[in-house]
Amino acid sequence: MSEIKFKVSKNGNEKKYIPLIRKMLSRSLSEIRECLSNNGYIDICSLENIEGLQHMNELIEEGDL
Repeated sequence: MSEIKFKVSKNGNEKKYIPLIRKMLSRSLSEIRECLSNNGYIDICSLENIEGLQHMNELIEEGDL
């Protein structure tokens, strides 16, 4: 099964994109901050999950990430 993994690089704009990630993925601030500090993946989506892929695309477009 193929996957797309979504990672966000820390660049000093956390105040801009953390609220977007939280809104789109319904994850807690602590989870998001932990992923960012550990350079981990924010979200992982199967290529077979069309709804999940659309969700990732919306996040990228809205946040201009």
